[in-house]
Amino acid sequence: MVARLWPGQDQMSLEARLASLPVGRQAALVGMALGALLAGAFVAATYGWIGILVYFGVVMLLVG
Repeated sequence: MVARLWPGQDQMSLEARLASLPVGRQAALVGMALGALLAGAFVAATYGWIGILVYFGVVMLLVG
């Protein structure tokens, strides 16, 4: 997901960079990413089923 948001970086270099961080920092970054996805889901849910569909579409683009 981060590689999609960080132009000019490929997934392998970002994974190596993440692996070089201390475990606590890795956990914090993963937690922030999951928290952002959860917050986005709550915001999208306020717009009903259309918001959820748009949210799922954005998530699929980021993850896929």
